[in-house]
Amino acid sequence: MVTVECTDVGLSVISKAAMTQGMNSLVSVVYYNALATLILLPYFLFRRNKRASLTFSLLLRFFLLAFIGSSGQILYFTAIKFSSPTLSSAMANLIPIFTFLLAVIFRMEKLDLRRSSSQAKSLGAIVAVTGAFIVTLYKGPPLWMISSTSDSPHQLLLSQGSDWIIGGLLLVLVFIESATWNVVQAATVMEYPEEMTIVFFFTFFITIQSGIFSVIVERNLNAWKIKTNIEIIAIVCQAYQATLHLHGRYKAINDKSVALRKVGDALKAENAKLSAEKSLVEQQKAALKNEKARHQAEVARLNEAAGQQDKTIEALRERAISIAVEAVCKTRAGLFKEYLSGDHLKWIPQTMQEEIDMYEEMQRLKLEESQGAGVDGDVPNVDENLGDDASLDKDDAATTTDGPPQNGL
Repeated sequence: MVTVECTDVGLSVISKAAMTQGMNSLVSVVYYNALATLILLPYFLFRRNKRASLTFSLLLRFFLLAFIGSSGQILYFTAIKFSSPTLSSAMANLIPIFTFLLAVIFRMEKLDLRRSSSQAKSLGAIVAVTGAFIVTLYKGPPLWMISSTSDSPHQLLLSQGSDWIIGGLLLVLVFIESATWNVVQAATVMEYPEEMTIVFFFTFFITIQSGIFSVIVERNLNAWKIKTNIEIIAIVCQAYQATLHLHGRYKAINDKSVALRKVGDALKAENAKLSAEKSLVEQQKAALKNEKARHQAEVARLNEAAGQQDKTIEALRERAISIAVEAVCKTRAGLFKEYLSGDHLKWIPQTMQEEIDMYEEMQRLKLEESQGAGVDGDVPNVDENLGDDASLDKDDAATTTDGPPQNGL
């Protein structure tokens, strides 16, 4: 980059000297681009990569690059004529700033003010633009006076104060075009990585465009004549800048694009890997979610079955209690009927407790019978009144065993 900047400064000084000696800026653009085209023609014919095919869209892209370049070159030499190489070198610092701004506008560069790199770029852009406007609008007094004639070499680097602002504004336009050209050429090199072929078509189309424009504007044949050696030196240096210098710039852009492409491919592969892992995790989450739903459904089913079992057990318990109560009632009724019918004499107690229970039951029945006779007075014989019932229940009593009832009756 230091070599490139030194080359640009030297070319500005030589161009300023040639134009001071009377060289026409439009004619110089035609001549040095034509010389650069002739230099690159053998390479294009014999060493061009045959695998990289040229399409109509690429040729249009090359023509657009040439149009931006030719207009920028014409404006540049006009600005040098009105200003000085010093101002041109100072304002050349605006090219990275304008390139950065255009890259942000066209979304080729991301600007995140939360990151330190973006903050540094923004601060650098503000400082560079401020310095460029100060250099353009304020020339300042000379540091020392040089007493010389109008033909002195020092006069080659100086211009009138009234032309300083015009030259500075033209340089601003030139560097805006240069930034646009950088963006377009970066996209072109990424699509077609043949640097020398791009440079050949670039200089070829500039020769045609600037030649047509110069013939229309400059009709004086004397302006097309090369009169001094400095003009020849300027044309040769400019042709060198248009070939090797541009090739080096395209080469750097191509190498950077290749490196960025490799990084992009690596990032794409990593992104694909992360996407696959994310998809696998999502599938596992979905499987776990389905398994959880299945377990919840199973738990709900088991809870429902347990509730049904509890209800069934409760119903069976109530039914068992009802059957037991009914059995006890029937048993007691049977005992009472057998006692009244005189069949109790056939009971033979198996245990002492059964005998005691039987005795207490008989005493209770006798007591109830005596109390009933005392109250009513004239009460018919219970055996006679219940004779029919006893005779009706004979069959039920006959179905029971001849032994006494069990405990707990």
